[in-house]
Amino acid sequence: MSDSENASFRVLLEDVVLMRPSNDDGRASEVRTALAERAKGGPFFVIADFTGVKRLHSEAGSRGGDIVDPAWIRGAVFINAGTSVKLGLKVFRLAMLLKGKEFPMEHVSSLEEALATVERLRTRDLSSTG
Repeated sequence: MSDSENASFRVLLEDVVLMRPSNDDGRASEVRTALAERAKGGPFFVIADFTGVKRLHSEAGSRGGDIVDPAWIRGAVFINAGTSVKLGLKVFRLAMLLKGKEFPMEHVSSLEEALATVERLRTRDLSSTG
């Protein structure tokens, strides 16, 4: 699946992917394929814009650990996640912990804040490895 085939998944920067889930987003295999393809270039940050999304699709919570390989992700930033979405993301985070990988997950209210958060996380990564 290329970026042009799926407007809800696109590469913003070399190490940043923007996803726009929808309320009826039950495309776990498509998401996994797109993320796996992007991961060939190395770990990356995910920005997920949940504006207008009332809840995570049940597949995202129950199969999150199967959809996303934690080794792919350097950090995740969630835009406008409501209470129900945040609950689903907690289940997703637990799935990641059970796979033995935890990565930063932060909540913000705009794309600008998300990009600033990614920059802060990227700088933190560089200072901890350098």
